[in-house]
Amino acid sequence: MTHSQKKTAVAKRTGQQTKRPVAVPPDAHPKKNASDKEKLKSNERKWGAAVWKAGWTGLPNALVLNQRALGLSTVDMCIVLNLVSYWWIPENHPYPSKRRIAEAIGIDPKTVQRSMAALERRGYIEREPRKTAERGNDTNVYVLAGLVKKLEKHADDILGQKAERQRAKKRRTRQAVST
Repeated sequence: MTHSQKKTAVAKRTGQQTKRPVAVPPDAHPKKNASDKEKLKSNERKWGAAVWKAGWTGLPNALVLNQRALGLSTVDMCIVLNLVSYWWIPENHPYPSKRRIAEAIGIDPKTVQRSMAALERRGYIEREPRKTAERGNDTNVYVLAGLVKKLEKHADDILGQKAERQRAKKRRTRQAVST
């Protein structure tokens, strides 16, 4: 049995992915061939076609707008952003190496390790070790369910604020019409 066959067999048995997840390129979905800036979608116009085609990551505003409220340091946030960039399918949790994250951020792998341990203690991530028959330990899988749960309260707050702004706008519009 070859190395890749063994890895595939272990992955099937454990339910893990066999390849490192990558950002889904926008051209993975059928769309019109844009030949000039006017035909590009809004995000493509903002970032440029080449940058957009290189891949993107969906990120909830509740995370970005509540970094302080969540108690996330700059390093914590960079780590979370990197984990999220590898998480495309809800059931397939990300598993980048700490070294890969450290290289992307430009910090020492030990700093990533300490920050991830703190994120785990605070319930934002859950680490699940992966093992392979050939090499023993593999990169950990990181489950972000704790972070998602903590973001739900912040999302509710954001939605409440939006609803209040819409009600205020309607009141102003009615007042302007009646005068």
